[in-house]
Amino acid sequence: MSKLRALTLASLLIVAIASACTSSPAPDLESVEILIDGTSTATETLEIFNPLSDPENTGGWIFDSALSDEFQNGMLDMGKWIIAGTQNIADNLDESDSSAADWKGRAPSLFDPSNVSIYQGVLNLSVEWEPDSDLFPVLDEDGRIAIDEDCKCPYENYTVGGIISREMLHYGYVEIRSRAADIPAVSSAFWLIGNHFEIDVFEMIGQAGSGPDASGPEAPFSMPVTIHNWDIGGLDENGFGETYELPWNVTQSFHVYAAEWTPEAIVFYADGSKVGEINSGESGRIWNSEPLHIWVDNEVFIWEGLPLQSLLPASFSIDYIRVWKQ
Repeated sequence: MSKLRALTLASLLIVAIASACTSSPAPDLESVEILIDGTSTATETLEIFNPLSDPENTGGWIFDSALSDEFQNGMLDMGKWIIAGTQNIADNLDESDSSAADWKGRAPSLFDPSNVSIYQGVLNLSVEWEPDSDLFPVLDEDGRIAIDEDCKCPYENYTVGGIISREMLHYGYVEIRSRAADIPAVSSAFWLIGNHFEIDVFEMIGQAGSGPDASGPEAPFSMPVTIHNWDIGGLDENGFGETYELPWNVTQSFHVYAAEWTPEAIVFYADGSKVGEINSGESGRIWNSEPLHIWVDNEVFIWEGLPLQSLLPASFSIDYIRVWKQ
């Protein structure tokens, strides 16, 4: 159901050069009074950002600080995020929790909380070759080696990283400034999920793969987007997706990717320019709606092949995540 939709390369390339060579857009500043000990007040300056595609905020977007993060404090804000693979959290979740934080990862890769780090204001989600990790083997409820239903394989050799938002979003604008991992067979992904619906803003592959259904040399110049309705059958029938061609290599520099989600459509952007959309009419019964949690992660896509040990470690790097509502 995927189709390749080329961008107007000239206009996007101008924006790409500006984005790659400069830092994040300067925010507006707003002074507010905050209470201290319930009695006295102090003035704090808050950074107020606008979407890159709407710098004048003609859409009336309201910045959602609970779902946004600049990753400037040196440590992950655990009030905003769950680290994928954190057992004392994930083990207490059940199917009614739409964060999917109890997911172990896409086998053969396994989420390892130690693969999440922040360095100089950048969140790094690493892919590691760790066959001797204490996390392996992964056992099922009967104490036997767990075999993943999709790949028919155990969790082994590869550890990956991911974070999940504690808060949820039901319509709005999500934006990330990131650089994908420069490696085949591993996705660098920015997505949202609930119990019934999933929006993949992108699942980028850094290099051409060697698997039976692998991406070709166009992979690092692509922005694959998909929506899934988990109330419908298997992967071959519950998804609707498109792939947008980009004039830059997603692994070589930071760029801004975004999605505007409304009841009628999801519009996708790259460096502030619209690259395409999926609407409720064309996606038919795949379209759904519910509050969703935000994920960023990396996963081994076994149909792309397996990443070579010699190429590891590799990292999916995120400068910021920003979210707005109306």
